[in-house]
Amino acid sequence: MSSGNLHLLSEMLKREGWDLVSIESLRGTLFDIIAKKYDKILLIKCVSNVDSIKRDIAEDLISIARVLNATPIIIAEYSLYGPLLDGVIYSRYSIPVLTIKTFIRYICGKKPIAYSGRGGIYVKINSEKLRELRTSKGYSLGNIAYYCNVSRKAIIEYEKGMDAELSVARKLRELFGDDIFSEIDIIKEWNRISKSVEPKEGVESVVGQKLCSIGLKVIESKRDPVNIVTLDKEESRDISLVGKIEKGRSYDQAAQILKAISSFINFHAVIFVKKITYKQFLGGVRVINIKELMQVKDIDQLLRLLRI
Repeated sequence: MSSGNLHLLSEMLKREGWDLVSIESLRGTLFDIIAKKYDKILLIKCVSNVDSIKRDIAEDLISIARVLNATPIIIAEYSLYGPLLDGVIYSRYSIPVLTIKTFIRYICGKKPIAYSGRGGIYVKINSEKLRELRTSKGYSLGNIAYYCNVSRKAIIEYEKGMDAELSVARKLRELFGDDIFSEIDIIKEWNRISKSVEPKEGVESVVGQKLCSIGLKVIESKRDPVNIVTLDKEESRDISLVGKIEKGRSYDQAAQILKAISSFINFHAVIFVKKITYKQFLGGVRVINIKELMQVKDIDQLLRLLRI
């Protein structure tokens, strides 16, 4: 996705009252924008081809989103099968996928009513409204079924809450207007389906393994801007960290981005470095040598090291 579209996305979010951190200056990041409004947090990844999001990327994005109580969203233009349609919610490894136009409409208050499912595109039906309008207009089940070219049983199911295929929804709209459709709140829908999404398991880095060994719950990602997220398993103390494992010599930009993200979510920011450094803080972010971390034996010692 072009930098122009990313800029447009950022400007629209700001206009609608979202605070955000844009990470477009880095390449190959897990997400491009983190946005917050009240208690809602979005992790937004922008790509041209949605099929470029592989399973491991999706798993990392879901894992980080869950621990941050955020909603992951992919903004894309097309898939293997062609351009994505505006006004339709797609899915990639359970993550909602939208066109930029659909997303902008959503944050401006115009929620979509259609989604892509197995076998085609479906529209959410307001079953009570459909039944109410059908009876008030004097239509029988058979009348509606004949007009929509479906069975009477299908109409009964729509009035019980079954979603309609797009072609049928268009016919129903001709008879009853848009009132029979239900809007889809993407954030609420993610909160519902995320409970059934299996979290990523396993910690690979020495930093993550060390933090696990002293009793912290650790989520890892191999991609910037966040490689480590931790929580206290006992939830009795504030040891919520967002961290980056820095391999290079310069990490000024990483510290700046990490600090901005941590302030959004009220987590402590820390950079773990392999090189010997005399900097203990960089832009408000704690800098810890990995060898120093390896000497930590418990959470209390970690707290002293972090100076929390």
